[in-house]
Amino acid sequence: MPLWNKRAVSSGQTEETYKEQLQSLKQTVNNLGLVSEQFEGATEGLTESSDKVGHGVQVLAEGASRQERDVLQCRKIAEEFTAKITDMDQETATMQTQVQQMQQQSDLGRQRVEHLGKTQEKLKGSMDTITEEIRTLLDKNAKIESVTSVLYSIAKQTNLLSLNASIEAARAGEAGRGFAHVAYEVRKLSEECHKASQSINASIQEIIGSLSKLKEIMEESDAVFEAQKTAVGDTISSFENINHSVKELAEAQFFFTERMDEVNGKKEELLEVMESIATISSQASASSENVAGITAEQKQNASLMGHVSERLNSELNQLNEILANIPVDYAPVQRRKIAMVWDLDDPFWYPATKQAYRTAKILNFDITVFAPKGRGEAGTLEMVHFLKKVLEERYDGICISPIADLRVEKLLQKMAEKGVEVIFILSAFDSVPYRTLIGTDSYQCGRSTGEAVREALGADGAVGIIKWKDNLIETVEDRYHGVVDVLKENRIPYYDMTGPGEPTAEEATKLTDRLLTEHPDISVLCATNVGWGLAFARYLKSKGKKVKLVTVDFTDEVGEFMKAGYVDAAIAQRPESWGSMTLEKIEAVFEGQSIPKTIDTGTYPVTPANIRIYVKD
Repeated sequence: MPLWNKRAVSSGQTEETYKEQLQSLKQTVNNLGLVSEQFEGATEGLTESSDKVGHGVQVLAEGASRQERDVLQCRKIAEEFTAKITDMDQETATMQTQVQQMQQQSDLGRQRVEHLGKTQEKLKGSMDTITEEIRTLLDKNAKIESVTSVLYSIAKQTNLLSLNASIEAARAGEAGRGFAHVAYEVRKLSEECHKASQSINASIQEIIGSLSKLKEIMEESDAVFEAQKTAVGDTISSFENINHSVKELAEAQFFFTERMDEVNGKKEELLEVMESIATISSQASASSENVAGITAEQKQNASLMGHVSERLNSELNQLNEILANIPVDYAPVQRRKIAMVWDLDDPFWYPATKQAYRTAKILNFDITVFAPKGRGEAGTLEMVHFLKKVLEERYDGICISPIADLRVEKLLQKMAEKGVEVIFILSAFDSVPYRTLIGTDSYQCGRSTGEAVREALGADGAVGIIKWKDNLIETVEDRYHGVVDVLKENRIPYYDMTGPGEPTAEEATKLTDRLLTEHPDISVLCATNVGWGLAFARYLKSKGKKVKLVTVDFTDEVGEFMKAGYVDAAIAQRPESWGSMTLEKIEAVFEGQSIPKTIDTGTYPVTPANIRIYVKD
């Protein structure tokens, strides 16, 4: 007989007291069952969290180990760099000496060219004097030529006079014989004078010809001297420029030498810092290994707690079976009914569903998770049908990511009027009284996506986007506008086409083919939801296209495409937090606590560089 029963009998308690104790026992056992379920949910969360932390710590430990190796390599490079600096310092000193010698040679060359210029000036003066003397000789020769011309004329006239005298002497006969002899001698002298004047004139002409040539040569020499003078001036100017450049080079070399001295002085500090980094990296690596061990131990303890929870559940179930055979008036505590409604049955929502069930165990909620199988009118009708069921079955609360449809809005209004607590996820109806809106700031999510597109694009190219034409969802529209605003601000060309929100494989292939064919300059595709992100990735894989892809949302399948090289960046939301946070907030509402009207859970980028932190190999 149990101890509590012995005490009851010994004290003479009545049968009514006995029943009350049984009811109390059954209530306690039931509460223990609830606590066991909560403990099981918490243990599951702890185990999964430990697993995630363990994976993250492992990645960090590997990174720390790699960083330690890299730091050692950096230290080695720094030592080599230091040796190079020393060599450069020596080479710099040599260069400085050579620059000084170059400056001296430049000064000497300039002095010699200046001396050459002065010598040429003197030579030009002498040449000018010679030229002037030649001109004087030419003038004198002209005068001599004039005199010889007169002599030549006189000789010619004398010859004529002697000829006339001879004729007259011949006429006089014997009396004129003496006069004839004189006339003969005069004619003879006249002829000799005529010949002499011709010879002098010929010599003068030769002298004039030679002097004329000499004059031409002197004039040409004068032009050459002018050209040489100009060349010497240019050479002096060039030497001045060279001298100026050498001076600037010397100053720059001096400045460079000063900087090299500073760098040389900093090298020891660099080596000390590298040594410190190496030590810290080694400590971080050891700490990461230690944390990894602690995490593994925590995971093992969580596993043991899970086994204990299972045994406790088993024992409590057996005890409940025994107590069920004892007739007592007992009504178990009713759990609050909560509906969790997603806008689509999609892998994106799976983490939220998992967290919702786990959190419901801890908070003792009776939850129902629903999501329509597709988009369009059929999906909307599915959601409308489920919401009518929620209204009829009097749920205590609903956490919903609604489809933008008036029928959905009206049903949520009726729920709120009947006291159902409403929490929206991602988007809300302003006409429906609600407690809070939890999710991502869709416009900022779009801007983050636009920035990722800008980084992926590089220097040139264009962007291709599919804009939804049906089943418009406010969050997706806001993301689109966020992306486009970033592209416009950075003057990045983009092309958009309208298409279905959740395309079939055929629709996706047709639209993507058309987009890339009509706009061959597209180098980045951008998806504002995971459906189009996966559609683009499948297209690129099947076609072998070398086009980059940036998408909103990160799922396991997106991760596989990223590891395969078909996705360059994913702007991830935090749907797993929506499954737990919404239930925590609705529990706070039931307890009368105030909560914020909006809660932004933010985004984070996943790239090939950091994917190992989020996805196991």
